[in-house]
Amino acid sequence: MDAVTREKVQVSMAKAQALTLLLTVGAFLLEALLFLLIRGGIPPLHVGPLGFVLAAILGIFAHEAIHGLAFLTVGKASWKDIRFGILWKYLTPYCHCQKPLTRRAYRISLWAPAVILGLLPMAVGLILPSSGWGLFGVFFFGAAGGDLALDHAVKKVPPDARLLDHPSELGFFILSD
Repeated sequence: MDAVTREKVQVSMAKAQALTLLLTVGAFLLEALLFLLIRGGIPPLHVGPLGFVLAAILGIFAHEAIHGLAFLTVGKASWKDIRFGILWKYLTPYCHCQKPLTRRAYRISLWAPAVILGLLPMAVGLILPSSGWGLFGVFFFGAAGGDLALDHAVKKVPPDARLLDHPSELGFFILSD
């Protein structure tokens, strides 16, 4: 690996947090508007504060586990390549892959929690109708703000690039021979 050069790409935490806020507010407004248009109103919330806190805690763990599963399946990584932890400075949990991934695999791994824990529960909330599912989806679509800020940076990378997730910052390395 001596012949490999690394170009570091980093996304500021402030940009990620701003995108998180924008996505959360936008998803909330969209979900509320769709409830009003499709259902004629917003159903009452049948989840108490304890239920919401438990769902949030489980969702946080699930978010990182989904990254890990995407690294395993799409990125063809092994369990020894994957690390979980918390960036205490930002109180942010993370899942890090120590194996270089294709651009496509990295993007899928970034988007997987936003789709599975965000967009799908929002859709379920509209179909059932359930404000609980809708709010869960809104919260976890917004929680993917850092991932989607990274995806925006990845879009600028050539399609054939290999990417290595940064182990301790919101960013990645572009690897080239």
